[in-house]
Amino acid sequence: MKSFSFIINPISGKLSKRDKISLIKRNCTSISYQIFICDSKEELRLRAEKEIKNGKVAVACGGDGTVNTIASVAVKNGGIMAVLPMGRGNDFALSIGISTYEDAFNVLREGKITPMKYLSLQFENREEKVGLTCAGVGMLSLAAFRATKIPFLKGKPLYLLSALISLLKLESYQYSLTVDGSFTKVQAIIIVIAASKFTGGGLPIAPNVNLKRDRLNILVAKKISKLRAFSLILKVTKGSHIFDSAVENAFGKIFNIETDTTSEYGRYVYADGEYLGNTPVRISYGQDPLNVLASNQNST
Repeated sequence: MKSFSFIINPISGKLSKRDKISLIKRNCTSISYQIFICDSKEELRLRAEKEIKNGKVAVACGGDGTVNTIASVAVKNGGIMAVLPMGRGNDFALSIGISTYEDAFNVLREGKITPMKYLSLQFENREEKVGLTCAGVGMLSLAAFRATKIPFLKGKPLYLLSALISLLKLESYQYSLTVDGSFTKVQAIIIVIAASKFTGGGLPIAPNVNLKRDRLNILVAKKISKLRAFSLILKVTKGSHIFDSAVENAFGKIFNIETDTTSEYGRYVYADGEYLGNTPVRISYGQDPLNVLASNQNST
């Protein structure tokens, strides 16, 4: 029987620390578990490492940033993780069939250990990080940054509002892009490389991401007007943006992104709603297993 370690980020989402603990206790009467409150990213990392090395399933209780931190540890140490979504976006949870607390606890009791596709990011200083949903530059970075400044919303409304605010300062940037050894230069407002379908609280940024099991999905939106970009954002809500002539939609395993722009938002690389570093960046298909408890319906 699995033993679970619930690793809580107390400031994620709207539930209080007490309510988070109470939620876990009410729903875990039939499983073995412990609860840990971690007040920093480093504490989250260290606790996850300790629990995984002790053979426990590390349950990430927070948003996508918390999940990312614990996933990085699971990959490095060959452990098993699960997700109890408590953030404002919860996109990775959606990608493994979890949209409610009830879903999450059902997965803990009945879910299947599933190797998940993910992004491996390597920066110029050789620092390596992971991305679970998508990573990118341009408008993705600006919208993710804006979302952190909006305190009261969550999910799609939060990220749609942040994207619309980002339109006010919409810029395109010249990028040098290499996909599996093929080089091109592109003037783009956004480049997204996706391992799973959702971003921004459930927006289907990469609806066809699973068409190729061993490839990542890259989407590039070329330079367009603000009015055209507004139309594109509306299409993203339905996943129909991939058919827009301004969007290039392809697959690959290894991507290199560089730019000589002086704009900070043109250089920032965001993944899972978190700032990870600056271009140049190498993004590739993650090779080491990321083993996650997922719903049987979403297991592959």
